Amino acid sequence: MELKEYIIRQAKISDMDDLYDICIRTGDSGEDARHLYNNHQALGIYYVGPYVAFEQELAYVLEDKHGICGYVLGAKDTKKFFKKMTEEWLPKYQKRFPMPEGDPTSWNQDQKIIELIHNPRISIPNSLQNFPAHLHIDLLPRARKKGNGRRMMETLQSQFKILGIKGVFLDVGINNLKAQSFYEKIGYEKLQVTPSQDGLFMTYQL
Repeated sequence: MELKEYIIRQAKISDMDDLYDICIRTGDSGEDARHLYNNHQALGIYYVGPYVAFEQELAYVLEDKHGICGYVLGAKDTKKFFKKMTEEWLPKYQKRFPMPEGDPTSWNQDQKIIELIHNPRISIPNSLQNFPAHLHIDLLPRARKKGNGRRMMETLQSQFKILGIKGVFLDVGINNLKAQSFYEKIGYEKLQVTPSQDGLFMTYQL
């Protein structure tokens, strides 16, 4: 499929279900995670929903003739975004999904993401002080290796520049080597600080 058959446009609230679906289909280090979860929306509620709701001018989707096949989502001020997410977005879902009980070491993937909805883990080291914005991107397999990822990143980065933002970071899975390689090819650098045992930060100077 030619690039011209892919369209990048701003996300809409009405896209939310499609974006949640892409989130779960790429939720296992870029691979389909539907077999790991019974609840196929919780992952998107945490990692997608607040961006479309609160930062719509920094949320873009990729479409082809079959429908939406990717997204890139950003927040211009990470600290303010996570504060709003914690105070205004997550509480309604905390009511919908009860906090898991029992030994956390025995929790399944559904229980782990629901616990995250109740207790979001947000750690921003001082080394990111020059990178106030952040983003993340997911593409379905049919949209990969066609230049779409680079185009989407450039689209969002251009919008960051218009807003006067000088630096952006992202958090990538420690085992997601394909994604790390992609980010490095487009100029992102690994920061030698990990927010958790399963992720690392990468930064880009705009």
